[in-house]
Amino acid sequence: MNKAGLIVNVCAIVLDYRGAAKTEVCLSSLIGERISRVLVVDNSSDSLASSALQLSVERVRKVADFEILVLDSHENLGFSKGINSAIRFDQESVNPHEAYFLLNNDAVVHPGVVTTLIAELGDSDGVGLVAPVILNASGGRQGLIWYDRYFGLQSVTRSPRSFHFLSGCCLLVSTKVLKDGRLFDTSFFMYGEDAQLGWRMKIEGWDIRCIDRCVVNHSAPGSSVQGSLFYEYHMVRAHLLLALRTWHHPAEIPLMFSAKFLWLTGRAIVRSIRYRSPIPVVALFMGLLPLAVRKP
Repeated sequence: MNKAGLIVNVCAIVLDYRGAAKTEVCLSSLIGERISRVLVVDNSSDSLASSALQLSVERVRKVADFEILVLDSHENLGFSKGINSAIRFDQESVNPHEAYFLLNNDAVVHPGVVTTLIAELGDSDGVGLVAPVILNASGGRQGLIWYDRYFGLQSVTRSPRSFHFLSGCCLLVSTKVLKDGRLFDTSFFMYGEDAQLGWRMKIEGWDIRCIDRCVVNHSAPGSSVQGSLFYEYHMVRAHLLLALRTWHHPAEIPLMFSAKFLWLTGRAIVRSIRYRSPIPVVALFMGLLPLAVRKP
């Protein structure tokens, strides 16, 4: 960062899980966006998928105005560890960057988004995270999200028990908010890590902003499918972990955990009926344990 507070070096991080075609479109949308390097974390743990990704990346390299490096994790690290590993790689490189632009591989940025976010992030020393509005396939818009600590409900409006966070789908992050060189709590494999980051920003006194004039298209649902064991397990696990991470006083923990589990039980029953499958109920009880559910 220069003396005027302007961020001049930005590294983008994109995770890929057997989605080379989506990743190619995503990377192409970053051309002309003031990014000097893109790190693509290959979580596929599959040789055919990795080969397809290399071909897609090579096509973008021919026209890109930034460096692209593919980091093969040789396993599915999940979101938190995948992002943290890329940040660590960059921070240990010869020319580490001042900010990281996180983008889902099934998302596409509108022209000028990153440039605008860079200006917003450098606008104040107290701003740690900035994000655009996320436009989903059905036309819904997502900005700041309020998370109820006791029942796990998400809303666009504040409640007495809630705190706000920004979706990990697309974030510009200052290196100032890294903790021991990491951004996310790696207890979260998939889902919930962005909410926990929002809580950490609140506790540490950082400001977070959603910039309404910036838009990113997000096709969703990505590599996971609602109703699948992967999705249901990690969603339950994320909510339960958040009950253990978002307290003001330790005495809140049993109350939060009990309220969260009661709400999740009702959710699981409704979803089992909806999908005509026992998986949501099974995942509810599996979510009490740190299991290695790695494949969507």
